[in-house]
Amino acid sequence: MTRCGDLMKPNPICRLLSTSVKDLAIAMKAEGGGPLPIVDINNGNRLVGVITYQDLVHRVLAEGKDAVKTRALDVLSHQKQFCKSDDSISRAITLMDHYHICDLPVVDASLRLVGTIHQGDITRHLEEAEVALDVTSAEDLIPVDDHEVRTIL
Repeated sequence: MTRCGDLMKPNPICRLLSTSVKDLAIAMKAEGGGPLPIVDINNGNRLVGVITYQDLVHRVLAEGKDAVKTRALDVLSHQKQFCKSDDSISRAITLMDHYHICDLPVVDASLRLVGTIHQGDITRHLEEAEVALDVTSAEDLIPVDDHEVRTIL
């Protein structure tokens, strides 16, 4: 069974708790808009949470906070918007659907950030598995007795 760690991209871009909201917004724009993992370097690069566009809109802009003075720690989501490297890809799909996101941070057993998995990575993997099944001949899938003819529609 394919696991999140099999499809993740290692060495993800992340930010620190002390990063300003302005810098977070600039990084999100440069990286394509996905959620940014926030780590605590004083605690072994453990994932603390993520920052999403929704966090910036609801917790900064809508509340009139200063984007230069407000830090990631002040607005990050502490929800479980991550998967573990040994989780199944179905768990990643479920989390992406639940939180309406396309990227998930991937952590190890100690909750250290080790990668990210993107919805496109999962889609490509599933499409490759489907193509492999499509090119398999019917005889390989369904054993046929020498005296019996089967028609597959």
